Amino acid sequence: MKTLLLAILFLTITCMAYAGGGGGTPANDACSNAVAVTCGNSYSGTTVNSTTTGETTLPACGTAPTAGGVWYVYTGNGSTVTAALCSGTSYDTKINVYSGSGCGASLASCVTSNDDGCGVQSTVTFVTAVGTNYYILVNGFSSATGTFSLGITCCTPGVPACATLNSPADGATGVAQCGSLTWTAPATSGCTSVDSYDVYFGTVNPPPFYSNTTATSLAVSTNASTVYYWQIRPKNSSGSAAGCTVRSFTSAASGNPQYTMVDDAASPSPYNCVSLTTNTNDQRGCAWDMNSVLNFGANFSYDFTVNLGSSDAGADGMAFVMQNDPQGRCKCGTAGGSLGAGGILNSVIVEIDTYLNYEDRDDFSTNFIGCSGAEDPDHLDIWLGGTINPNLDFSCDATGAGERPATPVAVRLQNGGSNYNIENGLNHILRISWTSGTNTLTAAIMNTALTTTYGTISSTFNPLTVFGTNTPYFGFTASTGGLNNSQSFCNPAILLPVELMSFNTYCYENYRKIYWSTASENDNAFFTLERSVDGIHFEVLEVIAPPGIKTSHADYEVLDQEQLSGTVYYRLSQTDHNGISQTFDVIASSCQEKNLQLGIENLSQHGNELHLEYNTAGEAGHRLGIYDYTGRIVMEKDLSPEKGLNAEKIQVGSLSAGMYMVHLFSGEQKVTRKFYKE
Repeated sequence: MKTLLLAILFLTITCMAYAGGGGGTPANDACSNAVAVTCGNSYSGTTVNSTTTGETTLPACGTAPTAGGVWYVYTGNGSTVTAALCSGTSYDTKINVYSGSGCGASLASCVTSNDDGCGVQSTVTFVTAVGTNYYILVNGFSSATGTFSLGITCCTPGVPACATLNSPADGATGVAQCGSLTWTAPATSGCTSVDSYDVYFGTVNPPPFYSNTTATSLAVSTNASTVYYWQIRPKNSSGSAAGCTVRSFTSAASGNPQYTMVDDAASPSPYNCVSLTTNTNDQRGCAWDMNSVLNFGANFSYDFTVNLGSSDAGADGMAFVMQNDPQGRCKCGTAGGSLGAGGILNSVIVEIDTYLNYEDRDDFSTNFIGCSGAEDPDHLDIWLGGTINPNLDFSCDATGAGERPATPVAVRLQNGGSNYNIENGLNHILRISWTSGTNTLTAAIMNTALTTTYGTISSTFNPLTVFGTNTPYFGFTASTGGLNNSQSFCNPAILLPVELMSFNTYCYENYRKIYWSTASENDNAFFTLERSVDGIHFEVLEVIAPPGIKTSHADYEVLDQEQLSGTVYYRLSQTDHNGISQTFDVIASSCQEKNLQLGIENLSQHGNELHLEYNTAGEAGHRLGIYDYTGRIVMEKDLSPEKGLNAEKIQVGSLSAGMYMVHLFSGEQKVTRKFYKE
């Protein structure tokens, strides 16, 4: 009998232990045994005798678990969940929430965590996605364990209200071209709050989607003298706000038709050159060419004039930057050793560095002395993605992993084997060359006579990978710090050997006419016009040599006398006297199928008349606008076209010589074409 009683007592103690009492581990000690929880309920439990099995490999959390814990799981339904240990808990707790398809390696991320959300107790709130499992780990501060009560409360958020728009004011004029949209978040109601904002922005009303952000402001870049519309739609897991106000504003007329300048950059009339910094400490200047981009789809080589100042003890240097940053021509990067180019995204940066910072000293070849050396060479370097002179290993004697993404070493500027001081007050030529066949960018510093080269550096990269486009913006940045220098640059008078204004085709009786216009031509040997019936295999249709150097616009026209059915493709390329060529876009012509979308078929100047041929579906509401190159409208005209091809003659004798833009509007459609008024 005594033996039977002892056996019953042993089994009772064992069962109590495995049920969470006595000295056994809790049943939900492991994630795989997590207890399912639902809204509006509370769960009593204990972490006494719990273990940390598997918890040392959990995804990183703001408050990492340190003591043994127990697990619960909530299946998401789109609601906002609060898991709280604020009452009925006997010890100093922590709480962590993870999401994933299962336990162990399937726990993908830490959703949230908390230590002392309510006294020494813990509480977390998180938004759930339908069908996602959220694993809740109740544990303790340091090694604390004890009993607790876990309360689960839920709230389903509603769609947020609209934001309050702050600036620019509705109908504002003269708004800076590099500015920001700002707004105030709507008030939180219950668990209805804002996760992010969809920004709609553009030149039509309603504006198109532009960006999503969690901030309450967004930097935007605008063209001169242009009306813009904007709208902010707060959103959360329940949806986006509806019926939000659309505001409009008009951007300022450009005071400089050549450059977009940021911070301390300045360019007085006649706008040939830009001062990036003066002889003043703590300056930063950025300037971007307003009218051109670089075309990495073809070879190019351009000579820029740079001046790094006249103080050999100055700082910091300047950079030639090619970029496709989201802020475009309004971007200016971090200063100091980053020369105003740090943090400019989607970029390639050619650094002309005149001050040897600590992080520069491991950028050279092995014959450089290093940290203890007295050598202080002005130098060239190339960097990618806005990362300049990273010091990842905190050493100036050795190059750490990842510190040289673009080139193996920096290049000293030297003359005859001795280090060259570029801060000598003289102008220099920075030659930037691109070889598309090998994807190689080369930068060289030369004297203005082009007889001496002080340094050359090259880097190979895929422009689509780095920029996301073959036609990035370009310009210069510079900075000063505790030391300074006057630093400036000038762009070439003609950036492109041929600046193409238009390349189009239209149907003429039973034939096709192909025409193009150039704003200027320099070093142009000939044009090659090719034709294709499949858009892949091209044959030469005609080669045209210009009559000579053209400093103003020129028009070309070719009649394709072969009557081909279906769609025919045309490709235009231009070749310099040195054999370098560039290829422009491919255009398509379908004469048997009239395209009734709005389109300018031909634009040419005849004396003081501008001849316009355009195609349209014939709906009402057509308007013609002519803008000068600062974006100022100089002429407007209402049009009443018929369906199909239409012709207009516009008197332009009152316009002064220069470049203009023709905008043709029909409802929300707009097409644009350049022309040069002689």
